[in-house]
Amino acid sequence: MAGLITGQGNSRAPFAQRGNDLYETPPCATQTLMRVEQLPHTIWEPCCGPGAIVRELRAAGHQVFASDLVDYDSPDQDAARRDFLFEPRGPAAVDGIVMNPPFKLASRFVAHALTMVPYVAALLRL
Repeated sequence: MAGLITGQGNSRAPFAQRGNDLYETPPCATQTLMRVEQLPHTIWEPCCGPGAIVRELRAAGHQVFASDLVDYDSPDQDAARRDFLFEPRGPAAVDGIVMNPPFKLASRFVAHALTMVPYVAALLRL
């Protein structure tokens, strides 16, 4: 289908279509991460979008706080309009961050996450 943007990312998509640099993570990416990493029980997903990563983590028994700068009106999103880069600390009792940050800000997101929690996993394009 012409103009369709998939969860795998598309560097050729026009900026107007990319909006807030949202590329939803395919379920298999989060499932693979859980198979190869021992994730903390309590996780913050600070760029949750409509909730692709959140749903997989919660289905596996993790407690997840899901936030995003944008309100996607998703039942999987706990807080909207939270700018992760301006958060001084994570939610109480969070031991890790798992995220698929906006690609254009990925290095800033990862650097900031590493100042907040002992475990960080970022699903990024290569």
